[in-house]
Amino acid sequence: MIVTPVLATESVPPPIASKITAGTTWWRTPDYLVAVIATILIVFLHVCLTPNVGGLWRDEVNTVNLATLPKWQDLWRLHNQDSFPLLFAATVRIWSGWFGSGDDSVRILGLIIGLAVVAAFWVNARLTGLRFPFWSLVLAGANPMLIRYGDSARAYGLSLVFLLLMFGLIWKVANNPAWRWISLAAASAALSVHATYYNPVLLFAICAGAFAVALMKRNWRAMFAVIGIGALAAISLLPYVPTFLRADDWNFLVRYPFTLPFMWQRLSEVIGSPFSFEVILWVALVAAAIVAAVAPFARTGPQSKCVALFCGVALVMGIVSYTAFLKMLSYHTNPWYYLSFVTFVAVCIDPLLAPTGAGPHRPLRAAVAALLLAFTAVPTSQIVAARHTNLDLVGRQLENLAGPEDLIVLTTWQCGVTLNRYYKGPAAWTTVPPLPDFHFQSHQPIITQMQAEAPLRPIFQNIEGVLKSGHRVWIVGGAPLPPPGRTPPALPRAGTDKNGWRGSEAFYTVWAMQVMYFLHLHITHAQKVRFPDVGPIGQFEHLDVSVFDGWK
Repeated sequence: MIVTPVLATESVPPPIASKITAGTTWWRTPDYLVAVIATILIVFLHVCLTPNVGGLWRDEVNTVNLATLPKWQDLWRLHNQDSFPLLFAATVRIWSGWFGSGDDSVRILGLIIGLAVVAAFWVNARLTGLRFPFWSLVLAGANPMLIRYGDSARAYGLSLVFLLLMFGLIWKVANNPAWRWISLAAASAALSVHATYYNPVLLFAICAGAFAVALMKRNWRAMFAVIGIGALAAISLLPYVPTFLRADDWNFLVRYPFTLPFMWQRLSEVIGSPFSFEVILWVALVAAAIVAAVAPFARTGPQSKCVALFCGVALVMGIVSYTAFLKMLSYHTNPWYYLSFVTFVAVCIDPLLAPTGAGPHRPLRAAVAALLLAFTAVPTSQIVAARHTNLDLVGRQLENLAGPEDLIVLTTWQCGVTLNRYYKGPAAWTTVPPLPDFHFQSHQPIITQMQAEAPLRPIFQNIEGVLKSGHRVWIVGGAPLPPPGRTPPALPRAGTDKNGWRGSEAFYTVWAMQVMYFLHLHITHAQKVRFPDVGPIGQFEHLDVSVFDGWK
């Protein structure tokens, strides 16, 4: 009997990556060269940020203080003093144990994480079948907000690393539910949701896309694997449920009416950085990606249908669920609230808009991206190199300027953690209002002061005593004075009834105004302190210093 070998004729689904015509080497295509140039530029921006960004600002100090508590048990006991699960604080703790918790050490850790984000863009692209990342690098990777805050001593950069890995690995599970991919995807998902509380929302969207692919293929193993990955990640967050339930005790102070126009305004500040015209490019690419996900001409083969379904479902579900999440929070969002979302949208766009041949669209998209990078490189470098704070400089200057009998008053209480880190001089200092501890930005002591009869009385007494004895009062920060002939407003004491007046951030402005009014009512001389020019300083912690003396 003669056995005739039979060659397999079953077609293998092509990868997501675009096909290159015969005779063309994919790494010589113009869009690949732009991706490489973008990577080099992004790495350069990360490296430039580290030596120029300066000291830690209050949110970073808060995280480092938590990470460097005496015992590991203390991290869990006080984890509600930070805005994240404990993965990043644990990372900082391990790093600090080896290399210390000084500014330079913490900045180097941020640089390593930032470079890991760049690498994760490439890993994600390969996992999803792309030869290289393109729009995700150009739009998200090179975004100055992502670089600036991703490299900070906060959990944002680490969350992006695991978000990118999670995206690619769950796509792998949807197509090939082998145990190695399931294990890696489950690990990346668990780590991702323990980096920031934003990532569970995006994990839901990614799992929805993967489930849709598995359902279309009738791959029951993949379906159950995707459900299991999401469920395990969700279960791992159960220890944090009491923290969520207790948040209402304080978060009324940071909640605002949240509307879609407000969200769009804040999001546009991120995707439109450094220039607002980038918002138009983002909108055009997202619209094109959604069209590519649903249009029949985009589905040229089995794998193309999977790509369209996975990325399309994930993109739509991500936009809807993330918007709902921010609406539920109703916080006054800042740029870092949108870093995970922007990165997620960008990596959804890449596979959907990957070119399918060597036509003119390749050099066209390469030219658009190259012009964008060239036009934004310099302003991006200026944004990422701006200092996060000037309080490290202020603290060190006051060590030399303020005498032992002087008094330093910090009008922005949230910055007390920063001044506590950097000021080691002989003069006493306090915040407005006075607080018992400066390790964390805790709202509970502030609520207590809102309920007090005269929370500023100790400050007024100290100021009067210092000035009458011939010494000086140093004001770090400041506040507007009331119109001439008017006195500062007074707010009613906050109550404890959750259905009544519980206080608000208006107290912060009124308190600071009352202190400044008291000073200007009694001092005989005031002078603004000049500091050497150190370049641009971020808006969130840039405080002036004034000195007051004399009494009348």
